[in-house]
Amino acid sequence: MNVTGPSGILMEGSAALNIGNGTGAGTVTAAGILGQAGTPTLNFDHTDAAYAFAPGIAGTVAVNHLGSGTTTLTGTDTYSGATTIGHGTLQAGSTGAFSLNSAYLLSSGATLDLRGNSNTIGSLADGTGGGTVTNSGAAGATLTPVMMTAARLLAERSRTTGCDRG
Repeated sequence: MNVTGPSGILMEGSAALNIGNGTGAGTVTAAGILGQAGTPTLNFDHTDAAYAFAPGIAGTVAVNHLGSGTTTLTGTDTYSGATTIGHGTLQAGSTGAFSLNSAYLLSSGATLDLRGNSNTIGSLADGTGGGTVTNSGAAGATLTPVMMTAARLLAERSRTTGCDRG
């Protein structure tokens, strides 16, 4: 699928923009994606090893990474819908690639990769256990969740202190 919206793509209601159909990603050429009225969905469902997504994502949009491929977000993203990484890898291509306003859910086998770019996100939850947060970039990078779930906090405390209770 190839989508062109030179001034941007406006999404409303229950609209969905699917990048890929379980195979190749296609292209999106737009200045940005803006979600309004309702919770439209942006789905990355492809097998590409290195798909770069440049448009910034703003407004209320749910973002899902469903395919086994790797998507690198290179724009500045400020959207407020949930981000679910169900499969594959979602990478940061800049320091503003991951939205500060979004709650991130990382499922088993899925990866959130900083790729050398520090980012701040709204929150981080481990959906089904076994998801990975990594930094494949040469530069050091930090992921800062504004909030973490209670289960994640206990796991982090146990990992860093050897304690599982307060």
